Amino acid sequence: MAWPGIWLTCLILVIRGVRHTLTSLLLAAVAAVLAGARSFTAITHHATPAQLAGWIRGHWGIEALHHIRDVTYGEDASQICTGNGPQVMAILRNLGIAILKPGGYPSIAAACRYHAATPPASWPPLGISPS
Repeated sequence: MAWPGIWLTCLILVIRGVRHTLTSLLLAAVAAVLAGARSFTAITHHATPAQLAGWIRGHWGIEALHHIRDVTYGEDASQICTGNGPQVMAILRNLGIAILKPGGYPSIAAACRYHAATPPASWPPLGISPS
């Protein structure tokens, strides 16, 4: 074997549509035997292609949430860094995403702009009657 410790590789074709344009990307995934990662090795060594695809989709789902939290809410630039502040702010950001995501907006940023400009429109998604 050319690379000692490498026992599994796969190619991933990602096709996505953004603003009526399809783009594709070919990714190479390599699983290596890392020191202390014996349990991960045992699990993935016998993984089916469907299981690998599920794990990869799950990983990118988490990355998508982190992207929203950082780009829309500026999480990485936050200066709240003491006590429970960072955890509380992460919870509030996740709550905002969970409330706005099912609203049918093109993006969380668009939903934030809409609700900032029209505060009473924020009440119904929270179960609050404007009357």
